[in-house]
Amino acid sequence: MRYNPPPTWPSPPVGWEPPAGWQPELEWPAAPEGWVFWVPEPGEAFVPPVGFADPTVPAWDPRSVRDAAAATLATAADVNVVATRRTAWTLFLIGVVTFLLGAGSAILAARSRSGGTVWTGGMIVGALFFWRAFGAYRAARTDGARANPTGRVVVVGALAVCVAVGVTALVQITQTSDGSPVAGSDAVGGCWNDATGEDGTAMLEPVACSSSHDYVISEIVTDSGLCSADSPYSVELTSTRFGCLKTDG
Repeated sequence: MRYNPPPTWPSPPVGWEPPAGWQPELEWPAAPEGWVFWVPEPGEAFVPPVGFADPTVPAWDPRSVRDAAAATLATAADVNVVATRRTAWTLFLIGVVTFLLGAGSAILAARSRSGGTVWTGGMIVGALFFWRAFGAYRAARTDGARANPTGRVVVVGALAVCVAVGVTALVQITQTSDGSPVAGSDAVGGCWNDATGEDGTAMLEPVACSSSHDYVISEIVTDSGLCSADSPYSVELTSTRFGCLKTDG
């Protein structure tokens, strides 16, 4: 800012500024009403006075604009921190909801006999929102935001839930619902379901025992006719191995 004396006052040397406590001579005429004593330098934004801690500071005192500028910058910084922190929380909450929806759809689809939509993209999008939220949080901390212990507990708890649900979803997906072999399905204790083939014929399909199932293999025999009375159904595992099924649904 550059000192701008009224036209009715003597012109000071170039670059001169009133020192703190300086007063104009009594014989000088009063400055015009509303006179602006400080104007911006070329390329400098004008910062209007916002009020002073000391109301006795006159308009020509350098503190009248420099203290105001500092207050304005400090206020802007505080507003920026609040906005950045709010952005971080918004991104994080969106990430939690999106991730859980994606993981939940995978779990429901894997456990459903009729199948369903596995929205694994939801988990990926949720993870991307977590990353963006972390970046916004770091920006807020850089700008001076203080850590919130309660907020940390909430974040850690939400992430723990997401990890647990995500792992469950991945396990359910890898246990295949597309007819491919399921670990343990060809041994005693393996689980099977009634299903319908693409041509509409009835068939059996292996499923994870942690999901809903109709039958359990009670014994392995070399001929389906050897199954006991309490296992009236059978499934051909190989040409020489048959699993005797008993209802377990």
